[in-house]
Amino acid sequence: EAEMDLWTAEFAKYFAVLRATSYRQAVELLGHRLQSQVFYTVKPGTRDAFLAELKRRGVAEASRCEMGCYQYNWYLPAYTENEIYIQELWTDTAAQAAHRQTPQYAALQQLKQQYVTGTQVEIVPTGRSTPPSK
Repeated sequence: EAEMDLWTAEFAKYFAVLRATSYRQAVELLGHRLQSQVFYTVKPGTRDAFLAELKRRGVAEASRCEMGCYQYNWYLPAYTENEIYIQELWTDTAAQAAHRQTPQYAALQQLKQQYVTGTQVEIVPTGRSTPPSK
């Protein structure tokens, strides 16, 4: 058991770790994630500069390393050069709320003042009301 705890601690450095005592509980825990979809409209002609600054400051990489973060990805719509889409997936609302207290989130907010003209956020709970049968 001590060796398993050691592996769990090492694994937790890179992935969200949920402890469950049964298959049913594991499915229930995994079924209650929080998906956040963020749409940014940037000033015309500034999307590449905004992305370069985000990369330089390591915003996405640091966010992906946060406890409770399953996914944090940027997407660039093909139909416009003035929008960016972020898809985030968190273990729960507490993990997503903790994200908003991090230095990388503060850096993002600072950059938004310079580059972003509009923000739309959609929070999508992904949980099931009942876990599937085994």
